[in-house]
Amino acid sequence: VLYDLYCGEGGYSRGARASGLQCYGFDNCEQFRPQYETDPAYTAEGHLGCTSSGMKFQCRDVDHQSFWDELQANGRIGTLPAPDLIHCSPPCGWASKLNRLNCGQNAQGSDAYETGKHRVETLIGRLQRLEAEGKKPLLWQVENVPESVTQLQADVSHVLVSGTMMGHRVFRKRVFFSNYAAEVQLPANAAGKRVGSRGVT
Repeated sequence: VLYDLYCGEGGYSRGARASGLQCYGFDNCEQFRPQYETDPAYTAEGHLGCTSSGMKFQCRDVDHQSFWDELQANGRIGTLPAPDLIHCSPPCGWASKLNRLNCGQNAQGSDAYETGKHRVETLIGRLQRLEAEGKKPLLWQVENVPESVTQLQADVSHVLVSGTMMGHRVFRKRVFFSNYAAEVQLPANAAGKRVGSRGVT
């Protein structure tokens, strides 16, 4: 069972579902529900429609302490099954190299930077407490941009993944902080690729 926090439309959940996980997404934007709970599908007449994704969306503020109090006390949220894996992908603009190049937006020391940094550090601390005091063994991971590694005050195992490792044309890099030892041996082929006119790699 996967709890996907800050799930958005459910990109990570769909990959987990393909691997056989039962997926539950949590986000504070109700607008994500229809995208999360349905998949595009063509009708017999060739018209584009949708079908159930088999995944369930919960409109919850996962930054609020009450969410974590409930998870800590009950080992689950509401009547949902208890999670085996919690995946979190909080906003990463606070540490993004591209955002910081944009006229100093989210520069270190700015309110946006401090808020984003605090959110991720708090999230990792909550997951560590849940792991230590929870009702069952739990795997967790937090996804963010590579620049976050040097910015966070957290001694946590991490691994770097990029789109080119999966054979995609997009070479977007992401770091996964986790409570388990992860290793990626896939080659990354981003040689000569740049983002925009500023040549950011």
